[in-house]
Amino acid sequence: MVILTRLLYAYDEVVINLMFALLERKDFHKVIFWSSELFYSGFLRELSELVWKIYYDFYALCSNIPLYKLKGKYAKFQKTNNFESLLAFLYILFQSEPSCDIFIITHLVKIKKVAKINNIESIFNIIESLLENKKFYHIINYLKSAITQKEKETIKQYNILMQNKLMQNKLMQNKLFKKNKNSSDIFSQLMSHFFSSFSVQKKRRYKTLSEESIQYFKDLKMDVHSMKMFQEKRIYEIDDDTGIFKLERQNETMSEIFWYHWEFHSRNTPYWNEKYEKDNVKWDGKTIIFPNDDKLEEFYDNYDYELDELPFAVSNKSIKKLNENGTILDFLYKYFKIINIPIIKNKIDIKSKIKFYTKNA
Repeated sequence: MVILTRLLYAYDEVVINLMFALLERKDFHKVIFWSSELFYSGFLRELSELVWKIYYDFYALCSNIPLYKLKGKYAKFQKTNNFESLLAFLYILFQSEPSCDIFIITHLVKIKKVAKINNIESIFNIIESLLENKKFYHIINYLKSAITQKEKETIKQYNILMQNKLMQNKLMQNKLFKKNKNSSDIFSQLMSHFFSSFSVQKKRRYKTLSEESIQYFKDLKMDVHSMKMFQEKRIYEIDDDTGIFKLERQNETMSEIFWYHWEFHSRNTPYWNEKYEKDNVKWDGKTIIFPNDDKLEEFYDNYDYELDELPFAVSNKSIKKLNENGTILDFLYKYFKIINIPIIKNKIDIKSKIKFYTKNA
């Protein structure tokens, strides 16, 4: 089901457009806009997981990113909910050259089913021999199956392999794998660690977040609700290529949701849910029911959203028709200069629509 954010964008489309803005590396204001829309909507937990998912999918192989700095800024955000710390995290990613290798491995590689694994250690003996022959596709297949069936034992045997069997490789960064508890995608983390272990670390200086960027974030906050304010804050529109990914809107009609049922589709967004609970509203299907007329009038006096009176250009920023004919290859070729993993038809699924990140229940 489509979930509408504070400014009534579809939640999953905001997520994808934040990813696009980072990969595009042209306009950091766009990164601030989409990330702050999640933040101001109250999706703090989801945003916390999302930044790590984007990191592992696209930036973990970037050998010059100071991971300790990312963890430090993230820890500060978790402790204080200070969004400026998370913006600094995103600004480091914004300045870095992304890679699509892990994204392809985790989302597009066709994983063959492996029978129930009774002995993880024996599987890693096979993986070691595959490594010598550089049969990475099969390694990926076994690791995916092993971590799905026996995560704890797989991580243990993986670390034994990386520490003891591969130390002769001078390029390898000899560090044990420790899963990031803040990211739910363990396989992406393991793959990132596996491939980055063979890269040479390079140092790079990153620019710090500017006061202008911080002020831009603060200006996006809505202290007063009105049609004028609503129009002013809806700065960016959803990218046409968002339709390449699997979206909730593909099962519903966005214009109908936006104009006639925005209250119902925003009820699970913390920003709006707080207001509905305060007024003790109930639901009759998709219709919002207030305890009395006074509560109804007070709500719509405070949140003056006559959406059918919006200029077309403003409403169209979220309900526009998207390009659903594009493929994931269009996405890869648009944002990445180099694709190291061969796009082999029988091993890479280039036709499926990917659901990049969903809101946890």
